[in-house]
Amino acid sequence: MRTLAAIDVGSNSILLLIAKAGPRGSIVALHQDRETPRLSAGLAQTGRISASSRDNLIRVLRKFAKACDSLNADLVLCYGTSALREASNAKEVIESVERATSIRIRVISGSREAALTYLAAVTGMPRLKSNRVMIDAGGSSTEIVIAKNNRIISAESFRIGAVQLTEMYRTNRKQRLAKLDSISSELRLLKLPHGPIVPSMILSGGTPTTIQAFRLGLREYDHSRVHGASVRFGEYKRLVFKLGMMPIRDRMRAISFDPKRADVIVAGGLLTVAMMEHYGAEIVRISDRSLRHGMILEQLGHRIEFA
Repeated sequence: MRTLAAIDVGSNSILLLIAKAGPRGSIVALHQDRETPRLSAGLAQTGRISASSRDNLIRVLRKFAKACDSLNADLVLCYGTSALREASNAKEVIESVERATSIRIRVISGSREAALTYLAAVTGMPRLKSNRVMIDAGGSSTEIVIAKNNRIISAESFRIGAVQLTEMYRTNRKQRLAKLDSISSELRLLKLPHGPIVPSMILSGGTPTTIQAFRLGLREYDHSRVHGASVRFGEYKRLVFKLGMMPIRDRMRAISFDPKRADVIVAGGLLTVAMMEHYGAEIVRISDRSLRHGMILEQLGHRIEFA
């Protein structure tokens, strides 16, 4: 059985999954890693990926390449998303990375990113309603999928994310409601797709998984206690505001399993709260399977179906 590696070059984080096929079309993870070079830092102001972000990207991909070699990966897939879709110097950055690491980054569209993330999120997740909305809130983009069972009705990407909102709305601890109102106003301008009434809502990405791990008081991240969990809207919102009221050092300790996310987790949390309010979700399901899982599932023969 082939060993496959998938690297997701996101706006905030870069994620690695090395895996083999498991029983009944599942994935058996051999190795996972995450780094946070924050590729989109300053992108909204300059339109470019900075030299320091590029160098951090090269450093991370060299590390990931060694892991792929050590596990004899037969295929290494590397997909770039929002930051590389938007940056005016993306081609230059991709060429620099390939010269330094021999890894070729393939930039994919927002709709393809959304569809692959949905494939990952719902594969093997039990007790979903037939009507579904999936939200994947990243560093500088948010993907939204409307689906009926496994057939996708719409898959779109919107230019709004946790890093971007953190840079736009730097507020003190007493201004979280005002910040939520500002984010909700931003969403209204985006003309988000209409969703079905009372759907299963799935939240994917680093923000909801971090909030769920914080909810459980985890000191080390545990996939088995995060993926597939159900959280009521009121509790989720309370946890976001609780994190928002903490000084940054306390927040870093509270999410010690991923402290580099401490400065953007509040904006990401408020964004997902605003999304939940928009779609009227009373309960959400948390998915920690994202784009990289979808990349491997697709290679193993799983198909994305569009209505």
